[in-house]
Amino acid sequence: MPRREACPYPFEGGPHPLALGLPYRQLQEKGPVAPVALPGGVEAWLVTGYEECRTVLQDPAFSRAEADGVAPFPVLSGLLLALDGDGHQRIRRVAQRGFSAGRVAGLRGQVEGLANELLDDMTGGRGSADLVHAFALPFALGTITRILGIDDADHARIRKWGDGLLASGPDAALRSAAAVEQMSVYVGGLVADRRAGPGDDLLSEVVSRADRAGLSDTELIMLVVALVIAGWETTAAAIATFTYTLLTLSTATGRSYYRYLHQHPEMIPSAVEELLRTVPNSRLDSQPRRALRDVVLGDVTVRAGDLVIAAQDAAGRDPGVFPDPDGFDIARNPNPHLAFGHGPHFCLGAHLGRLELQVALAALTERLPHLRPAVPVETLEWRTSTMIRCPERFPVTW
Repeated sequence: MPRREACPYPFEGGPHPLALGLPYRQLQEKGPVAPVALPGGVEAWLVTGYEECRTVLQDPAFSRAEADGVAPFPVLSGLLLALDGDGHQRIRRVAQRGFSAGRVAGLRGQVEGLANELLDDMTGGRGSADLVHAFALPFALGTITRILGIDDADHARIRKWGDGLLASGPDAALRSAAAVEQMSVYVGGLVADRRAGPGDDLLSEVVSRADRAGLSDTELIMLVVALVIAGWETTAAAIATFTYTLLTLSTATGRSYYRYLHQHPEMIPSAVEELLRTVPNSRLDSQPRRALRDVVLGDVTVRAGDLVIAAQDAAGRDPGVFPDPDGFDIARNPNPHLAFGHGPHFCLGAHLGRLELQVALAALTERLPHLRPAVPVETLEWRTSTMIRCPERFPVTW
């Protein structure tokens, strides 16, 4: 395990709720790999260098399964994120085709329709609303459930389970396990329904492909649980935090970046990539991994059994890869950030996530060009019950 003086982790606090904690930059300036002390005294290596993060995320010498549930991270046992090697790939392939670039591109009209439907409801007869609950959450959750063919009436339950699965705090492991158990029962019913009467939705396709591939019922159910949870919580938070950032960050001319995108909608795809690089989505870093053998990483030798955490957001600020790493360059190109990960666990829904973020920002900036916070932004309350960074509510007016 690490022997140098270890910095307490996770890092809390910063100049604003979406800032990386100061220790990230301080550690990064000393080297790409540094020791940190997790709650309970467990030590780990925190990797802040870009190339070193890519190595951790790519190299099978670093196991997700062997590090699952290490505090303060959630317990994800049985879910796709907690699997390794051939078993992980065998299950992932069952759903991969449904989230390909071509399939996702064909969903644009449906996703745009949902965004406009929600904005119609949000703006109908009113001059203000809560962006989180009136738009971001129902848009992200509605997108994945409609693709899978899940009834809108089930959204409340799914949101409760999603919060439980991504819980933080002293009871996080218990809440996470309970959420997975409850959702597994629910998904088991959906799978049985699709076997009895397949439809033209993605869930029916996944069930059919899983049966042909010989997945067990448990493997199939846990795959669907992962698709539902991973398919909305992080995207909903990103819509809220990206809009917050665009409204509160000014261009060189003094106008907000939100207003800039209204006038230059062709820049939305590039803006999304820079927002993905600069706006942290989680209050923690990527799920920890355990070294299965000795590996030289940066300027240290990681020993077999050591815990390793890839700090993907910090890697996005690596000055050796990103010029002016702390600046916001809406036209940055290339922009090889690691927001969706890298290697075997590269986000299965990356194409869909990008589409949703682009559609959401395009709909908002086109239809509500004068959108602005309805309260002083320093008074916003930020979620602390889950790992995801998001305001509890974001009152806006237009």
